[in-house]
Amino acid sequence: LGMPQAGGETVEAAAQRALQDASPAVKVQAACLLLRLQPDDAARQRQLGALLEVDDLAARRDALFAAGNLGEAALPFVEIACRQLRCADDDVAAAAARLLSRIPSVAAVASVALQNRRAEVGERSSLGQRLTGYLEVVHRH
Repeated sequence: LGMPQAGGETVEAAAQRALQDASPAVKVQAACLLLRLQPDDAARQRQLGALLEVDDLAARRDALFAAGNLGEAALPFVEIACRQLRCADDDVAAAAARLLSRIPSVAAVASVALQNRRAEVGERSSLGQRLTGYLEVVHRH
C-alpha cells in the first residue's frame, strides 16, 4: 500500500490528502483506511475519533458505522461509542451500538451498555429492536 499508484501517489499519501477534503464522508473513509494501515497510530486514532463526535448527525452516523468495520482496531473508540449510544438520533445510536457489538474484547461492556440503553428506550421501540439485534451479536462473542 506504500507503493506508488498509477498517478505516482501512494495509497497512504492519497488518504492523507483526502483527510483535507470538505466532505465528511471522504474524511471518514480516509481516516479508516489510514487506521487499517497503522492501527496503533495515536494521531490516526485521534483523526477518526474527532469524526465520531462531529455536529453533523449523518456524518457522525457514517463515521461510527465505518469505525464498526475496523473490528478490534476500533477499541480506542469504545468510550465515544458508549456516549453516542445515548444520542437522541436513533440512527447515530444504532451505529454506536453496531460498533460496540463488533469488538469481541469488550463484549461484557457492550452487553451492559446495550441492555441499559434498550431498557431506557423500550424493547419494542425501533431503536430497542435494533439494540436487541446487536445484543445477539455481542452474546455470540
